[in-house]
Amino acid sequence: MNKLVIAHELGHAVCAEAQDGFWYPSGLSFEKDESALAYCYCEKHDQKKPDLKGPYIKLKQMMNLGGIFGELLYGANWSPWGARCDVDEFITANSKGKNKLMVELDGWNWIDDDELSFRACTILSGDKARREFVLDAHDTARRLPHLWVAYLDFCDRIDKATFFANVEDIANEKQVEIDQKQIKKIVKEILI
Repeated sequence: MNKLVIAHELGHAVCAEAQDGFWYPSGLSFEKDESALAYCYCEKHDQKKPDLKGPYIKLKQMMNLGGIFGELLYGANWSPWGARCDVDEFITANSKGKNKLMVELDGWNWIDDDELSFRACTILSGDKARREFVLDAHDTARRLPHLWVAYLDFCDRIDKATFFANVEDIANEKQVEIDQKQIKKIVKEILI
């Protein structure tokens, strides 16, 4: 099992509980299909979580960025090609607002054409080259400073060693499905 894929999906689950005011994880699946390598299933609360505080709880679908955070934490880089749907869903959900994180990602994803923009990834020839295009921690901090601050907030809310250990455990046990009860337990261990 690809540990970066596990970290990506676990990142979504943890972000849903740690930074997102409305979503919670309901399961993980590591069975590949024609459209994705894996899935983090999330359900939406009817009302905002009353006890969660932080700068991102009012944003819609913050949990979509958790995959990037999981990859950055576990592998020290992330794949824009692998996160393209996540970024687009976050931008679309928050497009009516003026949040700095959404504006930054919108420009990076749709407008900018520098060597670290999403366009630099999309113009590469073939899926293999697009998958190999990554942004490391330094690139992310310099090119996407608001995303970097959100990543730091994510890391401040978790036990990083426990996150790593859970990625390893899922990989070693070759778990293909993690149900709601299991993911709730895992996320509770990771949050501080």
